[in-house]
Amino acid sequence: MSVRKLVLVSLLVLTATACGSSKSSSKWRKRGHELDFGVGIALGYATLGRIGFDGRYDYGAVGSVMNLASRLCSEAKGGQIVVSERVHAEVEDLVTAEPVGELGLKGFMKPVAAFNVLEIDGKSVEVRST
Repeated sequence: MSVRKLVLVSLLVLTATACGSSKSSSKWRKRGHELDFGVGIALGYATLGRIGFDGRYDYGAVGSVMNLASRLCSEAKGGQIVVSERVHAEVEDLVTAEPVGELGLKGFMKPVAAFNVLEIDGKSVEVRST
């Protein structure tokens, strides 16, 4: 899947989740919990394969790009898409984004530049369930 498609799919997932979860969100909110999620996207190489042993295994991906995507996802607030500098360079003609700044992320020696995607093809990204 291309990086462009991945960013567009992220917007669709955020929108669909916000629209479909408004009833369940209000139930959880009444119990004192806030349901929301953000998306983190990184671009790079990962090792994919079967992890485990006969009778008990799963498929997984490992590598620094997986760690980066996970850390960016943790930094993203609800309804937000946070992308790495490399992803931003690939889609900068498609999106409007603002720099988040240099993030000190666990597992990375140097701070990592990240961007908050505000609009994709002129459509706002910030999606909140009500």
